[in-house]
Amino acid sequence: MRAKIIAAIALVVAVIGVAVPASAFGFYEAKESGAAAISSDEKVSGTAFLAGNTVSSKAEVDGDIFCAGNDVTIDGTVKGDVICGANTIKINGTVEGDVRLAATAVTINGKITGIATIGASSVTLAEG
Repeated sequence: MRAKIIAAIALVVAVIGVAVPASAFGFYEAKESGAAAISSDEKVSGTAFLAGNTVSSKAEVDGDIFCAGNDVTIDGTVKGDVICGANTIKINGTVEGDVRLAATAVTINGKITGIATIGASSVTLAEG
């Protein structure tokens, strides 16, 4: 199942990559540790693509995030959509767009202003 999710995200990334100029997005590849991250001191203008065992974004992203990994955590602000496939996904920050998530477990502790489409065995929503 996980392989199918990652393959689907890779296909979406490939299609978008052909249609959008390279200067409009950033790629964040996994380091030797298996982690792909955008730190809190970075500001991303455009679409961010992240893939790795552990994926995290603590930054402000002025665009969309496409990601695939085992564990994904979004702590920063995304001024666009979040499209992710992973084993576990946690959104602790703010998404000012839609989210489309496929995972075994999803936890939403943050704020989503758009539509949330979630396919998961377990979904946990923060109270409030």
